[in-house]
Amino acid sequence: MPRKPGRKQYDVLTLLWTAALAITFFTTSVLQSWTKYSELIEKDPWHFALSAMLALLSFGLFILYAIATHHELNLLYDYLKEDEVPRIMPRVYLVIFGLALVFGILIAVSDRIIIYSSILVAYNLFDLWGSWQVTRTVDHLVRIRLIGSLGQEEREAVETIRHYYLDHPTLPRIVTIMFCNWITVCLSLAYYFTGLPPYRISAYIVVILTIVIGEVVIHWWRATSIYKIG
Repeated sequence: MPRKPGRKQYDVLTLLWTAALAITFFTTSVLQSWTKYSELIEKDPWHFALSAMLALLSFGLFILYAIATHHELNLLYDYLKEDEVPRIMPRVYLVIFGLALVFGILIAVSDRIIIYSSILVAYNLFDLWGSWQVTRTVDHLVRIRLIGSLGQEEREAVETIRHYYLDHPTLPRIVTIMFCNWITVCLSLAYYFTGLPPYRISAYIVVILTIVIGEVVIHWWRATSIYKIG
């Protein structure tokens, strides 16, 4: 399905995500003690491997989020009336820089799973509220667009956007992820009070699987809907 002809290039989003990436690196470098990784290799190779894997996964998650969000915002600008969508731009600035700080902190504390998982649970709460806000906004804009006069291709694109945002169980997905992150918190607390390594290893495995499976699901939703536009 081709994109709307004559679409604008929103360089401001590219600049924002580039700045956010720099903030993530800066936050990580300030909070991270790099010598602890060399100590972890000798002291606890399993802990080192799992924490390094989680740090790389967190960075990859941020990159994927930036790419997907950039794509989605451009679609909203292209198809849901440019005089309406820019009203959410102040929130976009706040969310982008907030995410940069959060992911920078997550990467820095990947070796402390109890802190990492606790931050994820808090992030899930904000994500739940944010997804509800986005769904409500998109629903309103889609209704307005579908009432108007649209060409066949443009109408199909708007319907595809509506399907992605309104038909998929986005909120249940976030709640499920939050539940799994709570399991990680519980396992982390069990390790904190008992000192038994299997609890910490289990916590890392649960959080890593949660991130991977959650991203596979959302990528599948995008691939079968909005990624077909353009």
